[in-house]
Order: sequence, then C-alpha cells, then structure tokens
Amino acid sequence: MQKDQGAAAYDFAEKMLTAMGMNPAQPALCMLRELLQMTSLQAKHFLLGVWLGRQDTPLRLVIRHLPLTKAEELIRNLPGPGWREFVLPHSDLLNSLGIRMVSPAIDMGEKVEKIGVEFFLGRQATSWEEEVQLCRGLLDWLVQTGMCLPEKRDAVS
Repeated sequence: MQKDQGAAAYDFAEKMLTAMGMNPAQPALCMLRELLQMTSLQAKHFLLGVWLGRQDTPLRLVIRHLPLTKAEELIRNLPGPGWREFVLPHSDLLNSLGIRMVSPAIDMGEKVEKIGVEFFLGRQATSWEEEVQLCRGLLDWLVQTGMCLPEKRDAVS
C-alpha cells in the first residue's frame, strides 16, 4: 500500500487497536487494508471510526457519497457470505426521493458483520412530517427486504 491517506488511516487504526490491547494482525485490519486498496479512496471520501468498546467489530469505515451503482458494487465485493446478493431499493423509488448518492458504513471484525447505508435525499423537506413522508416508501422497502426492523421504521413516523 502506498503511503497515502488510506495508508495513514490504516496506520491509525493499527495503533488504536494495539493501544486497546488487541492484536494488530487481526482480520478487521486486513479487511480495512483490502477495502482501502479496492476503493482507492482519498481521505475526503471516507471516515474511519475505531470503536473503543467493541472487541467483535472494532472498526467502521464510512465511504462518503458514492453513486448508487458504485455502492452496490462495493458491497457485493465485500469478503464474507451474504453480501453478493445485496441490492439497493428499486430505482423508481430512489428516483422519486431524488436519491443519487449513498454512504455505506461497514462494520469490520472477523468478517463484515453489518452494513449501514445512509441515503441522501435530493430535495430538502420543510418539516419533520414531510421528511418522514418522503422516506416512508424507502423505510417500507427496507422492512420488506429484512434490512430494517418494523419497530425502527415506526419509531421515526
């Protein structure tokens, strides 16, 4: 890996995990290196979090503002079972919300345990009620596909 922002992020994560008493050769760091190399990210395109209280998934990589097709491709190529079939909501739904970009948040440990996806609405709501209404179709789709618990969806409406 070249000594660029990705390498600096990797070095930071390695030092933090070592300071936490964790093995710096653990799978989460190997996965982080692979993701940084796979995406050729510059620092402005990602955020790296080190979870001090999590031994099982100590790292989170958030890749900011990816076009939908790039995000889907990235997630499908993640190591571990289950991600190859990942699909984002139907394009008509996304288009109706004006969504063009997403930010995957990838929690890493022994494997990729879970992924969060931030969706960015193309238009701004003028009230909380309008924002909930704009997102309702997306939230319903997430519940139907098993990517969101009904209780979580209902908590925002």
